[in-house]
Amino acid sequence: MGIDRIGRAGAGAALAASLALGLAACMDDSPELAGTFAEVTSEPTGVPMPDSGMREAMPTPGVQREPRESSDPCAIDDVVLAACLPETTAMASPGPGRAVVATADGRVQLVVAGAAPVEIADAGSRVRQITAGPTVAEDGQLFMLREDGSVARLTLLPGGGTDVRELPRHSDPGNLALYVDGAGEVNTLLAGDPTIEVISVCHTPVGAPPLMTVRLDGTPLLAQWSGGLIEPVGGVDLDDSLGGCAVVGEEVVVAVPAAQRVVSLPVAPPEPGPFGAWTVTGSPETMLEGEFGHVGWVAPVLADGGVEVWGATVNKADDREAGASDERVFRIPSGGAEGGSPD
Repeated sequence: MGIDRIGRAGAGAALAASLALGLAACMDDSPELAGTFAEVTSEPTGVPMPDSGMREAMPTPGVQREPRESSDPCAIDDVVLAACLPETTAMASPGPGRAVVATADGRVQLVVAGAAPVEIADAGSRVRQITAGPTVAEDGQLFMLREDGSVARLTLLPGGGTDVRELPRHSDPGNLALYVDGAGEVNTLLAGDPTIEVISVCHTPVGAPPLMTVRLDGTPLLAQWSGGLIEPVGGVDLDDSLGGCAVVGEEVVVAVPAAQRVVSLPVAPPEPGPFGAWTVTGSPETMLEGEFGHVGWVAPVLADGGVEVWGATVNKADDREAGASDERVFRIPSGGAEGGSPD
């Protein structure tokens, strides 16, 4: 396992964190993949950032939504895709019109638009991150990081069923996060500095530097790991709160749980090369405020006409008084929304 020493950026940069990063490539448990991490020196190809069509694909509030025909708080419709779940802890999409959602009881649910959620796996304990593999559309592979630092591969099998395979070589109590690098391999991030907290690794194009929501010295930030540094990427009022994040086209979508908001920021993709960096190019825009309460997680989901952004609530977290339908998974409307929680 290669170990990089992560230092603080100089005076010309904003906050950066002193980290010890463990990189452990793991597509499976093969001995050939257990070697020391080596820097890739081949000519980079850059990070593709196609037009996502996100705004066209996402439902417009008050226009496409059909009213529920049931008083059942657990009923679903074309916006609320799952309800009455335990507290959600992670979410990722394995393919068009679906998401895999982990809950605080250690269970994993498959949420498919238009169908009731189905429990598909028992992760064994609380999951803090789910990341889809780069070939998930072909092999159904996702990767899970649990709160105890253990790592497992979750495979969605053809015709139904799942396989949960432990990856003990990459498990460590100090694991903060995992991410997929440019080679399509899954890596774990280690840190011993108590002033650093990684909340979520954003869903990003394969090959991009990892983009994260973090706390550095107690300050919530959007940051990237690159070249041995954790560096802030740009400003957004996180209201001392932050959750999941996802890059969709030329925007990064960030959940802000305490403010009951989901915001988007325009971003420019990293330049090719080892020093490429994400750049925020404009001001944040509120996509959602108040309608579902505290939103903790977001994920891009392929849909007809582009990419939708799905959200998951965390109204049961931190001993909050949740509504009868919590927790919920839902489509985030394209034009923003305001108002109280339906409960």
